Amino acid sequence: MATATDQPLMPAAEAAERLELTLAQLCRLIDRGELHAYRDDRSYLHVPVAEVEALATG
Repeated sequence: MATATDQPLMPAAEAAERLELTLAQLCRLIDRGELHAYRDDRSYLHVPVAEVEALATG
């Protein structure tokens, strides 16, 4: 799990809501490599907006 990126990010909880998933289901997507995840300086989990939108529309 990376800690920095130039991509726009959204909090994991918001991504889970957008994808109509639980946080546990979202974490499984991350574990399987279907979604990248990044931690901020407070260790909060964020995911790329573009990847969430691609999953939501695909």
